[in-house]
Amino acid sequence: FHDGICGCHIDAVYTDLMREMEEIKKISEGKIMQSFSKIIPSGKKEKIVVFNTNFWEREEIVKMEGKEDIVVFENKKLLKTQNYKGDTYFYVKIPPFGYKVLDFKKGKSKEKVINKKKQLENFKFENENYVIKTEGNQLKIKAKFLKYPVFEERNFGEILFREDRGDLWKENFFGIIMGSKYENERIKEIRQGDVLTSFLIEGEAEKGKEGFLHGDFWDGFESLRWKKEFIFPEKERRFILKVKIEWRGRNTKVMLCFPTKIDPLKGKAIYEIPFGSIERLPYYEVDFKWSKKIKKFGQYVYSTSKGDWPAVNSVSYTHLTLP
Repeated sequence: FHDGICGCHIDAVYTDLMREMEEIKKISEGKIMQSFSKIIPSGKKEKIVVFNTNFWEREEIVKMEGKEDIVVFENKKLLKTQNYKGDTYFYVKIPPFGYKVLDFKKGKSKEKVINKKKQLENFKFENENYVIKTEGNQLKIKAKFLKYPVFEERNFGEILFREDRGDLWKENFFGIIMGSKYENERIKEIRQGDVLTSFLIEGEAEKGKEGFLHGDFWDGFESLRWKKEFIFPEKERRFILKVKIEWRGRNTKVMLCFPTKIDPLKGKAIYEIPFGSIERLPYYEVDFKWSKKIKKFGQYVYSTSKGDWPAVNSVSYTHLTLP
């Protein structure tokens, strides 16, 4: 299936793949239902079944899509639950390689909604892992579990854009990168509950705000608007950033900024996989004996790249010199 997913083989290949997929689906569904029959209590009442496929105990946030205005119970004990934008979130602790069967019923969780300007511009929130505060229309993020500041240097999740010329194989870029100086951004809403706290931010590129005589950026630029939603789970070190961009025009490259202080030569990327975790090597792998010759990209490389490097602090192996 990996080789066929690109869609470039002859029809006979995909006829075989579809047939094999149907067979796999039929067998898998039978195995799943057989397993469910052993762990789910019989009866007509709906239940929630949560699995932990890892070998350590986990207490994490669970999202139930499309289930609104419900509360969740474990052995008649009410779990921390929050109804948020049509879905329900709750925390539950699951043993290694284990599962739990939970009950739920109709009910509404407590949630505080803040949308008044004065409250939005001077708000502070703290949980086990983060201190979040608003300064005007800026969201300041501090991670309590890190020994040094990571997010404070500039606006995390900042929208950047610039003029873009050329084609798929060659770019001609001679301008500057537009950031917050050329934008109007504001915090619209804050939601607080027992499970998560969210910040909704809206913004748009503002023509003529900085240095453009006629109020336009360049030919082809029409409009750029966005919505950003930061979601901070109560007990987890991770947070979620959802971005929706509404763009009209051409000759423009739009980027999302993730400023960090992670050193790519010392940092380790740990990925969670079924039944464990794995450390991933750098994006461009290189023999250890070459590692001292690695150089970081300059800002120009980031600005003109076409998405070949997934992080701002990636490493260029194209500048290696012989040992």
